[in-house]
Amino acid sequence: RVTLNVGGQKHETYVSTLASVPDTRLAWIAERSMKDPRPLAQRREFFFDRNPSIFTHVLNYYRTGKLHCPRDVCGPLFEEELAFWGIDEKQIETCCWAKYDEHRDAEEKLQGFTKIKVGEDYSDEEDDDDMGEREITSSGEFYQNSRTLATRSRTSLKSLKKKIWKTLDDPYSSKLARVLGFVSLIFSVAVVAVFCLLTLDVFRDELSIQYRVLFVIEAVSVTWFTLDLVLRFLSCPIKCDFLKCLHNWVDLIAIIPFYLVLIFPHNRTIRNFNVFYVLRLTRTFRPLKFSYVMQVFTQTLKASSRELYFLIFILGILVITYGSVAYFAERDEEDTLFTSIPASFWWAVVTMTTVGYGDMRPRTLAGKLVGSVCAISGVLMIALPVSVVASNFSLYNSYAKVKLKLPARNKKNV
Repeated sequence: RVTLNVGGQKHETYVSTLASVPDTRLAWIAERSMKDPRPLAQRREFFFDRNPSIFTHVLNYYRTGKLHCPRDVCGPLFEEELAFWGIDEKQIETCCWAKYDEHRDAEEKLQGFTKIKVGEDYSDEEDDDDMGEREITSSGEFYQNSRTLATRSRTSLKSLKKKIWKTLDDPYSSKLARVLGFVSLIFSVAVVAVFCLLTLDVFRDELSIQYRVLFVIEAVSVTWFTLDLVLRFLSCPIKCDFLKCLHNWVDLIAIIPFYLVLIFPHNRTIRNFNVFYVLRLTRTFRPLKFSYVMQVFTQTLKASSRELYFLIFILGILVITYGSVAYFAERDEEDTLFTSIPASFWWAVVTMTTVGYGDMRPRTLAGKLVGSVCAISGVLMIALPVSVVASNFSLYNSYAKVKLKLPARNKKNV
């Protein structure tokens, strides 16, 4: 027998038990005990300053050959103990693996709730100059003063660009940023409202006062967006990241039609490009990119992407199937709207999604049976993935709340 003292608790077992799992710390102890020529009563016990409660489960693994994870122990702690005793975590039983792997899943999900900003590469370089260059000697006083003024000028310019970028990019960084973000939101809604109002007969006359008022509102809004885009580009520390950002291209495309209309006022084709004004509404989502609610929604869609792709794939197959069957069931009817299989796809989509516009409906008994099966299968296919998405949303929402309540760590004490 061999005695193991783990954290003050003594455990006695057979040497053969410890040797049952080779290439582990306890197996090495077993080999050492077998080679010890001293009698059993004279042998010393082996002491380990480790967690005694977890060691009970480790020792049971040697006795039974089955490794179970205790429910009241944090996953990283159990992982650390397994690494110390030299036990492969893959030996954990299936019934306990989900509980053991929870901490990794939680850490991965918590890492997703972070503020990711484009081009955040400013660093405090104002103190990075060589300290020796700041020492002014009698022979190089004029030269050193010039270098100091140039360094201060570059530092001031960089600090100003950093403030401008942070103010325009993060609406929650300061009170001024909140005001500017709110103004941008007002202008975004205003330019879309002008785009919609110009389709009314009252505002179509370009010589009327109503039209001129809307034109002024539109001009002021687009000017604001242009200045915002130019300032953000000039103040962005990494221009490549700025150009790679989709939101910036959306902002550019949304303001180009206004200037094209000014250059070519009588071109009707160019006026149709005003539809891109609707893209200005995407600016309303910019303040939400720092919101945990939006991050929960984004993470939920990412986690549910497989289910959503599967849903779209199955719905596509069912639309083709039911559309084809409905066409052959209704094609011989007089004045039928099922004139072709592609035309029947519209009916299948409307039926499976339970929208039911009523513009196309089967008249024959076979067509009605196909429509019934189509509607029922559509409800079932859509309902199943929705439950998965709702479950993921609840899970990520709980992780977001944990992230919000998580206190900041003091790096000096780590």
